[in-house]
Formats: sequence, C-alpha cells, structure tokens
Amino acid sequence: LTNPELFRETVASNGENLVRGMKMLAEDIAAGRGDLKLRQADYTPFEIGKNIATTPGKVIGRSDVAEIIQYDPV
Repeated sequence: LTNPELFRETVASNGENLVRGMKMLAEDIAAGRGDLKLRQADYTPFEIGKNIATTPGKVIGRSDVAEIIQYDPV
C-alpha cells in the first residue's frame, strides 16, 4: 500500500476495493483453469451478428503477437 491513491481508496471503501480485486483475481484464475488469464475486456456486452461481425475469412499470417486475417468480400 505504498501508492497514496490506492491507500486513500482502500480507506474510503473500508477495503472493499481490495475484496473486489481478489474476487476478480479468483475469476481470472478460474477462467485460465488454474493459470492466471488476465481479462482484457468485459465480453458480456458483445453479441455475434449484432455488434461483432461474422464475415467469412481465413488467417493468412500469424506470429506470437498477432494474426492477419483476410476477409472474403461481402
């Protein structure tokens, strides 16, 4: 607790911020099936065909960092 902003939030919330953080950590470990898999986003608002495209395509390049996908013309 050497971060003053964290310390203030912890005091103001009576430690509830730390409890929320531990719950999220447990969820991330469960999602990773025992490994720590950090969430990158809240995926619950996404719905296939509504706000996520479903255009056919194929992976034409791949590295440890990214995939390049070539989509079929619509």
